[in-house]
Amino acid sequence: MPQADLQGHLANFCGYVKSLRLERQREEDAIEAVLHSLTVLGLVQSTSFEENPDAWAALFRIADRFDGLVFAYNSLILPNGGIVFGDLLESD
Repeated sequence: MPQADLQGHLANFCGYVKSLRLERQREEDAIEAVLHSLTVLGLVQSTSFEENPDAWAALFRIADRFDGLVFAYNSLILPNGGIVFGDLLESD
């Protein structure tokens, strides 16, 4: 994502987090993590992550290397696999 678009994107993502009506501490933790973002990378692939586990593993290696986050399956995920919020947390 171009740097010029980053702050607006992060602000919109924080608005999305607030719209989820999470418990207060979970919302605050998610927003804090999002606001520490310095860049946004996107990954589009023709297969699902289930069909290509190497892509899933690479995504988390990148997130870990750059102290990042992963947003997938409507979930915010830490590089260590911890789930901040989302469908993956609820299905865990």
